[in-house]
Amino acid sequence: MKNTGNRITFARTATLIFLMMIFFIPANAIPDAAPEPGISVSVADNGNSDLLTIKISYEFPRDFHQTHNPDFFRVDIVSPELSGKYKVVYPEGKKENDTLNYYGMAVLTLVAEKKHFTPGKQIITVSAGYQLCDEEGTCYMPGKKEFSVEADLQVLPETFSWHAEAADIMKYILFAFLGGLLLNVMPCVFPLLSIKALSLVKQSEDDRRKILLSSLSYASGIIISLFILAIFLIILKSAGKYAGWGFQMQSPWFVMALSTVIFIFSLSMFDVFTVTLPGGKAAARAGSAKGYAGQFLTGIFAVLVAAPCTAPFLGPAIAYALSRSSLIIITFFIFAGTGFAFPFIMLGLNPALVRMLPKPGRWSSVFKEILGFILALTAVYLLSGLLKKRDAETAINVFYFLLITSFAAWFYGKIAAPGASMLRIALALAFSTLLVATGWVFLLDLEKPGIKSEARVNAEEIIPEKEYVRTFSLQMLESLEDENRPVFVNIYADWCTTCKVNERFVLSSPEIDSFFREKSITVLRGDFTEGNPEIAKWMKESGKAGVPVYAYYLPSRETTGPVFLPEILSKEIVIKYFSQNR
Repeated sequence: MKNTGNRITFARTATLIFLMMIFFIPANAIPDAAPEPGISVSVADNGNSDLLTIKISYEFPRDFHQTHNPDFFRVDIVSPELSGKYKVVYPEGKKENDTLNYYGMAVLTLVAEKKHFTPGKQIITVSAGYQLCDEEGTCYMPGKKEFSVEADLQVLPETFSWHAEAADIMKYILFAFLGGLLLNVMPCVFPLLSIKALSLVKQSEDDRRKILLSSLSYASGIIISLFILAIFLIILKSAGKYAGWGFQMQSPWFVMALSTVIFIFSLSMFDVFTVTLPGGKAAARAGSAKGYAGQFLTGIFAVLVAAPCTAPFLGPAIAYALSRSSLIIITFFIFAGTGFAFPFIMLGLNPALVRMLPKPGRWSSVFKEILGFILALTAVYLLSGLLKKRDAETAINVFYFLLITSFAAWFYGKIAAPGASMLRIALALAFSTLLVATGWVFLLDLEKPGIKSEARVNAEEIIPEKEYVRTFSLQMLESLEDENRPVFVNIYADWCTTCKVNERFVLSSPEIDSFFREKSITVLRGDFTEGNPEIAKWMKESGKAGVPVYAYYLPSRETTGPVFLPEILSKEIVIKYFSQNR
């Protein structure tokens, strides 16, 4: 009982002392919370500028200041989402003990390009952060406020001046022409060039006019196709999407359609079917027109099969064009198309060269069938990259679809034989087309992802026999740069023929493997087969418009950035670039 009384007495005493502290200690002895700064946001009138400028004005209360700490003293665009596509300019402050402080008032300037916004008037939400400190150096809890302002984000029409960047423009136009010219020797275009050469052999006895018109028809198909491709890239660029050479190959449906067309083309090389017009004099009169139309379509087809290849000079030229106006993009693609078609334009202007080719005969029939196998191999190559990331059921359905396509082509060849009536040809074509379309709709499901085993997923992160190889990510790249480690970035795609050749004969060679191990170089491999937002962002920032991309990050090379290697590699080139840049 005595102990209980003592506890009660102690509790009463503590309560009395607490009440005395509340009533008798002066109010000013308890520190108040820091007052909030006054903040106002306004949109600056930039006149005809293509930049949006927002001023954020801070008014700091007396006896308080703001320290330059970007973690808290910062402004951001909350909406629309821009993912850092803007910069913030801080004013000059007062430097005290290696710390920059702001007293009284400070105005932060937020600058963004209008092209990143939807054109027209728009409400923009901005957040303004702060953390006030008193004269004794005590900093209070940080705070943040949001403000909404209306801005006119009408993007001005793109302008073009021949004088502003004349030297660069002419240099990269030459690159575009040379890149198009060099596409003719790239492996993915070889089958089509062989077919074109075979058609020239058949034309060797034609007159000068027919040879010239045939070559010009082929060139027109190439140039018009690349013009249309340029329009699509401009649309993608305007929408803020990735735009680059071979972008269409990232669609599995496009790869499947292209593979199907190449496969059907290969069947025609074996005379499974022939495209014929109604017999008699009408066919004879239409023969020339049909030949020119065929050359035009061959030109279109050449552009389609060239997508997996990036020739030297072409990549830098396309990347430069895509960073400029729409008119420059179109101009560059037209010059690339002219370079692509240039050898055959020259043959058309010099028919004597065509007549030097051997006369058609049994050899040409055998050569045509060999080309059929090469085209079939091309289709298999494209499909192998497509099906590698899909399950077995999808692959089996693709094989069934190709079997149906083969039957449709055979059926058309039997029914629409040379000399058949127009009605017979039309019915055969309609039935064959319906058969292929039915197989496409009911058999193909390319959106279904493949099932990856845990071992395969882990293998993609680290290749056991090559422990220095990692999967590309911006976070991994930044981490390796922070550690001052040399990094080799390899961006590839399964449909990229140039990538495959470089990987097979150069990057996977024992010499390069030993070189990477000896120099302790980490390799980051990025798969761009079906697109990747992180890789697309890195490529855009690096000024690259297509795969392959090879970049070497040197230790402590923060100011100049990576060193880019050419698209076509050799062992000597890789070792030379790495040895010269240390």
